[in-house]
Amino acid sequence: ARLPTSNVDATFGVDVARKLTTGTFRLAAPDLGIAPYMAASGVNLGGSLIAEGAWSGPLSNPAVDATVTGRNLTIVRPGPVTIAATGGIFDGVLKGPIANLGGGGTLAIGSVDIGGRDAGTVSADLTIAAGVAHVAARVPVVKTTVDVSIGLEGPNRFDGHGAVADCELDALLGLTGLAAPDPGAVRGRISTLVAFKGDLRNLSAANVTVEVAAT
Repeated sequence: ARLPTSNVDATFGVDVARKLTTGTFRLAAPDLGIAPYMAASGVNLGGSLIAEGAWSGPLSNPAVDATVTGRNLTIVRPGPVTIAATGGIFDGVLKGPIANLGGGGTLAIGSVDIGGRDAGTVSADLTIAAGVAHVAARVPVVKTTVDVSIGLEGPNRFDGHGAVADCELDALLGLTGLAAPDPGAVRGRISTLVAFKGDLRNLSAANVTVEVAAT
């Protein structure tokens, strides 16, 4: 009941004597924005998602081979500084026993807006293995990279780091709405390293360290 409305088509066969199964499936979620769990989280998600593929093997743990595609993906987080990502495209593959799926994919965000200011595009690579999702993302306009690993089972522990590499200070200030009134009044470059660790069920207790260097 907490997932978005989906259309599911499947064909399957079962060998009762050998306890084996085979089948194909196609799941389409045409509107991710109507998922109740997203409203409860305070994050608005939009776009469509399709997963299709086949499975075969033991009834208790068949192997799955599936492709996942997302189109027109949007993520909006309201608040004092609104963050909106639009024009997202995701292509991925999931393979392996259903109890221990692995795979990966790529995500491209066409535009990111922070507080009404354009932060450019975002690209990310996703890999899943041994119950952990690893995301490596890049935001070229502000020379930012983020690398994080998140456990797929509760309490969803995460561990990662981010970096801003030698970015123009006035560009960062402009993005946050703190740009100087006169062009060139603020000059210099800034580099930042951020490390974070915690779990998604208790974000307020996450451990975060920040190192800043300005020139």
